[in-house]
Amino acid sequence: MHLLRDLHTGTTAEVRMPNRFSLPFHTSSGVRQGCILAPALFCGAIDWLMRQCRGKLGIQVGSSTFTDIDIAIRS
Repeated sequence: MHLLRDLHTGTTAEVRMPNRFSLPFHTSSGVRQGCILAPALFCGAIDWLMRQCRGKLGIQVGSSTFTDIDIAIRS
């Protein structure tokens, strides 16, 4: 967990425009573009969600209820 946090702490981004780049700004969420861990992190989150749905009528996320079929359809 410390490694993951350290990989994303203090990251910045810039917006590319036709003739220049914006000033750098700090990012506070998301996964770094091109990060080789992104697919593994996504799969880990989906695996957790599927385990929560197994044998139940779904899992409540905010005001929405998701089931395993929702994940298959929305993927």
